[in-house]
Amino acid sequence: MSTTLGHNVIANLEVDATVSPAIRGTFIGSSLQAMRERSLNDDYFAVLEPMHHEAIRTLVPQSWVEMPLAMAHYRAMDTLITSNEEVLAIGRAVGDRVQKSYIATLIRGLKATGAVDPARVLARAPSISERIFRGGGVKVLRDGPKDISVHFIGVPLCAVRYFRWGFGGVVQGGLELVVRRVYVTPRQTSETSMALKVSWV
Repeated sequence: MSTTLGHNVIANLEVDATVSPAIRGTFIGSSLQAMRERSLNDDYFAVLEPMHHEAIRTLVPQSWVEMPLAMAHYRAMDTLITSNEEVLAIGRAVGDRVQKSYIATLIRGLKATGAVDPARVLARAPSISERIFRGGGVKVLRDGPKDISVHFIGVPLCAVRYFRWGFGGVVQGGLELVVRRVYVTPRQTSETSMALKVSWV
């Protein structure tokens, strides 16, 4: 990751190296729903490694999904959907299904203590991340008055384009609950990390 000297750190969660990384099954389940809505079920299982078929078909949404299965799923989706804009839209839909009620509750609590903007919401990124990822870390840096970068660290899924853009859509949709327009651009920063450049108007 590039140096953070001169940046304002507004939130930080260290990587927990004592646990194996995992993602909440609700995200995989909602991604599968998006796949089925696009009539890609047959194509999906054609590119998904056969050893993972049964686990995907019997996925428990509230479970923690270990990286081998999660990686296989996101790599299959990466093969099927090549448009970053479409992946961003899927991410927004996934966020609506699995995080919108939680984010809305968080925003109501923040409004009770003053004005709310994306920076105040993203200051809660550690608690949000812990609901989604097991073991991963996150750092939120203010880059300007309406510019923030969110760095996810120790999350192997960051190596997959579909995951990066999809999660960018999750963040975009959540923040548009408090401002009119949000722009999110992801980039991979290592094999297990990514940075989301977030700006808003």
